[in-house]
Amino acid sequence: MSTMMSAPAPRSSVQSLALGQASPFTLLWGMALLCCALMFALPATAQDIPASGAVDGRAGQQLINDFGEKLTVLDVRSPAEFAQGHIPAAVLIPLQELDARINEVPADKPLLIVCRTGRRAQIAYEHLQQARPEQTMWFLASTPKYNSDNTYSLQ
Repeated sequence: MSTMMSAPAPRSSVQSLALGQASPFTLLWGMALLCCALMFALPATAQDIPASGAVDGRAGQQLINDFGEKLTVLDVRSPAEFAQGHIPAAVLIPLQELDARINEVPADKPLLIVCRTGRRAQIAYEHLQQARPEQTMWFLASTPKYNSDNTYSLQ
């Protein structure tokens, strides 16, 4: 009795990948899909993040929203101004105390500096940029509005 040999069934691309025999086309297609998935899964990209320096209220709020707890908000107003309202979780270091308390400003997180009008925030930004040129930081060049119900808006 003669036995007839049949050709092996063609392998699917999944079987080929499992066996380490993927075609170049399959590998490229898989890499393209992975890149697309990562692009949509990751939060803000470098092109979405403003360059260090002055930001307006809209961009400042976007930084707070995008970075969340990974952003330090440094308030350089006086304690009396801070008591009238502030951004939640903001760190208060009045501008005149910044030199003596610079070690209290986290160096391992991006930094958004705020004050009442933007002027003191700019001075603090310039000082911190000289001390820590590698740290990502911005200053709010606008006027925050603090409400009696502990909410705020960046103008």
